Amino acid sequence: MVGDAAPRLRRALVAGQIALAVILVLSAALMMRGLVALHRVDPGFRTDGILSVNIVLPAARYRDAASQRRFFGELQARVAALPGVTSVGGVNSVPLSGTFSGISIDVDGRPAPKAGDDDTARYRVVSPGYFKTMAIPIVEGRTFTESDARRALPLIRWWEGQPLPREFDAPQPMPVAVVNQTLARAMWANQSPIGRRFKVLFSPWITVVGVAADTRNDSLRDRSSPEFYLADSQEPQLDFSLMARTAGAPMDLAPAVRSVVRDLDPGLPIRAMGAMDDIVSRTFVMPGFLSALLGLFGGMALLLMAAGVYGLIVFTVSLRLPEMGVRVALGAGRRQVFRLILRDGLLLAMTGVLIGAAGAALLARVVGSEVFGLGTALPSTLAAVLTVIVAVVVAACWLPARRAAQVDPAIVFRDA
Repeated sequence: MVGDAAPRLRRALVAGQIALAVILVLSAALMMRGLVALHRVDPGFRTDGILSVNIVLPAARYRDAASQRRFFGELQARVAALPGVTSVGGVNSVPLSGTFSGISIDVDGRPAPKAGDDDTARYRVVSPGYFKTMAIPIVEGRTFTESDARRALPLIRWWEGQPLPREFDAPQPMPVAVVNQTLARAMWANQSPIGRRFKVLFSPWITVVGVAADTRNDSLRDRSSPEFYLADSQEPQLDFSLMARTAGAPMDLAPAVRSVVRDLDPGLPIRAMGAMDDIVSRTFVMPGFLSALLGLFGGMALLLMAAGVYGLIVFTVSLRLPEMGVRVALGAGRRQVFRLILRDGLLLAMTGVLIGAAGAALLARVVGSEVFGLGTALPSTLAAVLTVIVAVVVAACWLPARRAAQVDPAIVFRDA
């Protein structure tokens, strides 16, 4: 019984190695496909040639919204005049930087939602040049202009008792917003949103003047969220990022921008500065690391699997040499012996592959939502991985099977 159990245990261990290799190699392949798919995603804006400069104004020196607007307006005007700069914009939350703002909205004419089921949307505060700088198309209506600047600042009131801004009742441009396509579809279905109104918290009614193309501002993995844009001339910010497009390398512009900031406010630090391409590249760091790590583990699993299959087949052939000698002596062809050994290896491989495929299916169900672009890629990727596994097993069995096929019956019987 013990003698019979040992071979079965060896085969079970090697089959387990094959199953583990299937799971690890499939995981690495799926992560790699997801990373490639992520690189192919169009975020809806251009990042090349853009320098991002984040500045946080100290509230002690810039106490009111008007002073905040003056600083960033002057900063953008001066940077726009620098050699090589083709356009300048500003935004309170740089796309793909991991920061965003969400708020509940009340659409004019839309039935009031149930309690706790408010309509919400992302929002960004941008300057008039933002859409041009980021190459975001305006598909309907217009973007912001300098004529949208209001005297009553800021636009949003965060609580009901918050004091109204000065000159709120003076004649001035109406509050305006640009919405993205996703928000336009969600709130106004197939109708044009131009001229429609909505409120955010305790703001006055805000009129939609334009529709911007959808962009993936939060993550490349996720589709565009409902989002609207407010003008910085109506909703100034303490925390704002300058976005400057330049004909040269973005970081070559950095010293000139630092000089402009120093001229405007010598004691004001720049919190962050970098090329927009680098900001986007950071979104690939973790998926790339996981792909490399799983690729390493998958490669090691393939090597261990090949060594295990090879060792088992070599050991099995050594035990079965007398049998092989008898078969050859009785007229069995060497190809028959070769196929016999190879068949044993393939049967072992199929056992491990079936177990591994079951584990892979369970893995796909568990992590399917975490792997970008998995979708229909699983069957084809699994087929490719199984083909590789079987090929490695065949390669590991080839040499032992060939040696068994070349056995000399006379030598085997002499040494027996």
